[in-house]
Amino acid sequence: MQSFGRFRFLFTTFLIFSSSIYGLGSESKNLDNFTGRYLGEIESSRKMLPSITIFKLKDGVISGEYIIYETNRLSSGKLSSCKVVERNILECRWQDKYGNGNLVVAFSKDFQRLVGEWDVDGDDIQYRWDGLKYSINR
Repeated sequence: MQSFGRFRFLFTTFLIFSSSIYGLGSESKNLDNFTGRYLGEIESSRKMLPSITIFKLKDGVISGEYIIYETNRLSSGKLSSCKVVERNILECRWQDKYGNGNLVVAFSKDFQRLVGEWDVDGDDIQYRWDGLKYSINR
């Protein structure tokens, strides 16, 4: 991701979550906080498309997957090489049938929402990736 784009994203995230960033303490160090299912939207082809993003933790490694509802069909992809880069900020690589690139997401203090940006390798344009955590009660 371009350094200016990352700076812009981090600055925007700071403004959005300014009340959430301070006083995180040890909770952001717990990788379990990053796991879960997020119902949201991913920007693609100038549209915000419904999505589900899932982050998992296995053997101390965060990975994930996502499903996007495109016109009359579902499309899925994988999230890999995820790492915590700052407090509640996670960087991952995404890959699906359309290509691959970077995803940077900032989580709220309670990890109930995320705001992110993704790009395509070789392209300077960044797109939105948002979500709200949900659980399935059985």
